[in-house]
Amino acid sequence: MKGSIAAKVFFSATGLFLLLLLAQWVIISTSFQSLYVDSILTSMERELQNAVAPYRRNRATQYFQPFDSYVEETGSPIFVFTDSYDIVDDGLMSRVRLITVNHPQWGAIYVPVHHLYNIYGPNAPYLSAYRNIALELVQVGSSSYYEPLSVSTTRYNFRNRSSIKLFSGIEGLRMTVPIYETVNIRREPELTGRRAEFIYDTLKPCLVARQNISAFLDDLESGSIPFDGYDYRFFHTTRSIDSETYYFVTANRIVVTGFEQEYINTFFFRIYLLLGGILLLAAALLAYQMSSPIRRIAAVADRMARLDFSTKIDYKSGNELGRLAETINTMSATLQNTMDKLTQANDTLLASAGHAQRNEDRMKHLLADLAHEIKTPLGLISGYLELIEKNVQPESNVQYFSVINDEVDSLATLVNEAIELTKLQSGYWRVNPGPHNISEIIEQCLSQFEGRLSERGFTVRRQLLDVVVYCDTLRIQQVMANFISNALKYADRHKLMEVITVQAGPDIIKVSVRNSGHIDAAEAEKIWARDYGTREGPGTRSVSQGIGLSIVRHILELHKSNWGVQQKAGMVEFYFTLERLPIQEGGTSAIEALS
Repeated sequence: MKGSIAAKVFFSATGLFLLLLLAQWVIISTSFQSLYVDSILTSMERELQNAVAPYRRNRATQYFQPFDSYVEETGSPIFVFTDSYDIVDDGLMSRVRLITVNHPQWGAIYVPVHHLYNIYGPNAPYLSAYRNIALELVQVGSSSYYEPLSVSTTRYNFRNRSSIKLFSGIEGLRMTVPIYETVNIRREPELTGRRAEFIYDTLKPCLVARQNISAFLDDLESGSIPFDGYDYRFFHTTRSIDSETYYFVTANRIVVTGFEQEYINTFFFRIYLLLGGILLLAAALLAYQMSSPIRRIAAVADRMARLDFSTKIDYKSGNELGRLAETINTMSATLQNTMDKLTQANDTLLASAGHAQRNEDRMKHLLADLAHEIKTPLGLISGYLELIEKNVQPESNVQYFSVINDEVDSLATLVNEAIELTKLQSGYWRVNPGPHNISEIIEQCLSQFEGRLSERGFTVRRQLLDVVVYCDTLRIQQVMANFISNALKYADRHKLMEVITVQAGPDIIKVSVRNSGHIDAAEAEKIWARDYGTREGPGTRSVSQGIGLSIVRHILELHKSNWGVQQKAGMVEFYFTLERLPIQEGGTSAIEALS
């Protein structure tokens, strides 16, 4: 099935879906770590929210004991402060190495000194109670905690360069006082203590400098911070208590071993193999279902192009292909019936002694012309079906179906006109004239074309006389329909049509159908011939088959009408005349007489 629509549908659908699966696999594989970290962070944030849900501030002890359970489970203490930069829970700071001194005015203040031990290690100065110490401090928010910029004893002078650089522009506090108490400085801190000091050091720039808390935390949580050989991520939650916003902040490390990603890759690989197999089977079935009816339609159309109407398309469906198959079957039956009728008419003509040879020549000519005219649209139908089958331009398939349907309509019109022309030329066809109102005939005919005229944007002007003429209503409507149809087909871009009746003589009415456009004088003499045809173009008058105007000519001849076509003031005018009924004696009009 190389080059067929089935192969293209199969490989296109399969390739597209496999490409989507591959893209999804690559995306999941490459972004797994990010997704995994986000899921862990979401879980940690949920645990933090559950831990702080029962929080109540204890102003007596400044310590919320239930937080100890969270610390035992996660190893990370919770730093609690308010939007007024006040540290309201000592749970985290109780794990930080610090000293307590008494200020003459403000009482006890707490000074973290873990930097001193982190820098000097075992050689750090010995700090003990009641020993004098000189301090240069800045307040941490509005709390009782003060960050040291320098710490001096009799033997050591420690300068906290990182804090000096951060807080050099902030007014500080200097004093020399005895140490009242030391906390945690005689032992190496455990993991929770180191994390507490890490969390404090990370958040102190916000509290000391009184930065925008929300913006600071958003920036802090946008990435990871290395500590103790691991990457730590900060996260927080808030609560509103007594008209104040409380911030609960902690940090924890996130470890990705690589095993999780390997497991996910293996899992998705197996799933994609299964989906790929199902897809191949589904694509093959889809390709077969789509191409099978098209192949059947193309085969029947090819037979019809060779004038073999014996085979019908065995395909019924409500979609476009089903409607096309039904239309082609109808066309095939019509053509077969027409060919049978033409053959019967030919046999009848041959049986007539007086007209045998003439009728035989006429029928041969007609059958030859009809066969020639039928082959062209059938060839187009076959060609477009081949394009659809090979899926040369999938986006144009709807247009191809429209062309095929138009050609089917053209064939039906051609067949009907051929039958009418055969009757005319054979002498079996007669007109049945009588008195009729010409304006009513014209209005009835225009109403049949109203939808097509409106759809194509035509402007129609009427100038009709309310008179009675002697004619065959059905045949004059046929003439008018032909003229209006030609105007629709060959009008130029101005899309203007005029229908006019005028008095052309004492008892003669002239009926004209005009459209904007042009016709050469040489062609105006030839277009009434059945076998005449010329090029078509916008605004250019031509006849593709010639049968329609040939029928019009015979109808008007039977009405003893003067008829013709001419170029007039930028308009192409088709006209004919009819006999007008005279006014009755006593002033009664023909219309009144009829009524």
